[in-house]
Amino acid sequence: QGPGWWQGQPLALVATAGLLPRRGHPRAAVLVTAACAAVSVALGYLISPLLLLPVLIALYELAVRTPQRTAFACYGVTVALVVPAALLSGRDDQPWMDESVGPVFWILLPVLAGTAVRSRRAHLDAVHTRAEYAERTREEEARHRVAEERIRIARELHDVVAHHMALANAQAGTAAHL
Repeated sequence: QGPGWWQGQPLALVATAGLLPRRGHPRAAVLVTAACAAVSVALGYLISPLLLLPVLIALYELAVRTPQRTAFACYGVTVALVVPAALLSGRDDQPWMDESVGPVFWILLPVLAGTAVRSRRAHLDAVHTRAEYAERTREEEARHRVAEERIRIARELHDVVAHHMALANAQAGTAAHL
């Protein structure tokens, strides 16, 4: 028989409070929540997704906000804290697979989801940047074409005026000769 529910309340409170700085300090949030989960499991509480919920939230936030390497490193640290605590807790009513393999996958889930969200956001940012660049390039190309057209018109006008002036000069020279 495990400990009573009220004995785990202080740890649950600390784990929940550890989530508060998760946006500014995601690594610290993961460390606090993982330590609370490990202590809870070591005290004999059944390892379950509900017990791991603060850890899962902190890991998701960490995976969204940090590089993939950092997220997987924190995942490894979390597993290294929780799984041995579960295996050494002395609970004989739970198979070792439930105490080791299940938590490994439950803890991996938010890391994968957060990494996917971060990758998706990076992809959307890249697409948005390319669209802005294409729009700027299109506007610059339009301005460049307008300037080229003006230059072409100016050259044609210059040629026409020069031709007429040369013609007028030739006619004036002929009139003066006659």
